[in-house]
Amino acid sequence: MLETIASLFAVIGGIYAFWRWVTRKSAESLVGQNQQEEQPKTSEVFSLVERFVQIYKSHGIERTQIPRFLGEEGGLSLVDVSTDEKLLQALNEKLLQTTCDSFGVQRDWLDGKDVPIYPYLGHNDDLSSYIDFLLELKKSGVAIQGFAIKRPEDKLQKSIESHGPCDCFFIALLFRVELDHWGDCCQDSIWRYYPLGDQIYWGYERTRMQLKAKTLIAHMLGIYFKGCVMEADEIEAIMEGQIFPGPLMEHRSHVGWYPEDYIFTAAESRSVADSEEALKVRNWYSRKGWREKLEAIIGPIEDNTPLKDGKINPHWHDSRDEMVY
Repeated sequence: MLETIASLFAVIGGIYAFWRWVTRKSAESLVGQNQQEEQPKTSEVFSLVERFVQIYKSHGIERTQIPRFLGEEGGLSLVDVSTDEKLLQALNEKLLQTTCDSFGVQRDWLDGKDVPIYPYLGHNDDLSSYIDFLLELKKSGVAIQGFAIKRPEDKLQKSIESHGPCDCFFIALLFRVELDHWGDCCQDSIWRYYPLGDQIYWGYERTRMQLKAKTLIAHMLGIYFKGCVMEADEIEAIMEGQIFPGPLMEHRSHVGWYPEDYIFTAAESRSVADSEEALKVRNWYSRKGWREKLEAIIGPIEDNTPLKDGKINPHWHDSRDEMVY
């Protein structure tokens, strides 16, 4: 009898031990699944923090300078930015949206979606809308700069025939507006960037004329236009909104080439590269009204050139003195 009872208890004990083992394994499995499900969510949340900091660093603002840049309205302190965890606690909807609005960054990108950093902006041969775009930039009343960025291999060769083969070197257009600066004026400027998605090839007459017309318009509106040289992957990344242009622009010469040499004749400037097309471009797509629209703002183009009849043009030099670099 005692042996039977002992055997029964042994069986019950074995069943209980097996039940405990199964229960423990199930719990461990459930915890593992929860951790696997929660890890991506946690990673996505902290990715937002990383992108938030990246926006500022890419515009020359270090992590410790973010509270200073935002001011009291931003509501951030040095303690808040000391770690990702503390910054995550301090971020709010207003601060995130203000950051995107200040630097022109898409909110979806900040939130972690696979989209370009900047919204698409392009004008192609719609020069009237391009004029409107530049006038909007000028309303800021601060320094505005334009850049045409080409590859080192691009020798700016035209195709031999109007419909013949042309080079495959694309040129990017980029504008930036000064938001603020550290220290004295014009030192350590903080810029907002506007990359254009226009597809421009120097060897293709249509897009080459677009570039020259856009350079001319910017010049006439008092916007300093420069030429930079970068590698193909860098240019493409800027055009597609995959990178922040700031870090690249701060380490590149802004006089790698001179787009403005292509918009004047020998009687209008001492730096001339193509007088024939400089005249031709002024009537390029003029039927669409861009030249009429431009001259309604600045007067005749011929009155706004560095030289007039081969002599210094006082009107042009006065307008340059008013230009903000």
